[in-house]
Amino acid sequence: MARGVGNGAGRPTKYKKEFCALVIRLGKEGVSRAGWAAQLDIAIATLYNWEENQPEFLEATTRARDLSLAWWNEQGRKGIWSRDFNAPAYRLQVMNRFSKDWRDRQEFIVTNLDEMSDEQLAALAAGKVPK
Repeated sequence: MARGVGNGAGRPTKYKKEFCALVIRLGKEGVSRAGWAAQLDIAIATLYNWEENQPEFLEATTRARDLSLAWWNEQGRKGIWSRDFNAPAYRLQVMNRFSKDWRDRQEFIVTNLDEMSDEQLAALAAGKVPK
């Protein structure tokens, strides 16, 4: 059950199922999560709460993010042939908006160094991927 709906806790939610269609439309226009929140007149934290409590909204925002990435990719494909295309600004936009899809370097997370062998630690220290 969504927070604040019929459970006596907090204030009632402003969530409406129609918001799903709006978020998807905004995603098709390349609008960011902050833009979705602004259009819905809510805080970004509220978006996260709705995603947690409304499965259809999570599906809509996931789709909208993918559509936004596609919109930005299309802008890059179109812009690359233009003399006025600002490649550094474009790169900055997509790297900040879609860091999981656009990045310059790989990141490795090591969860427990105590369990790694000396060989693995040496590889890690040398900037290599441990086996």
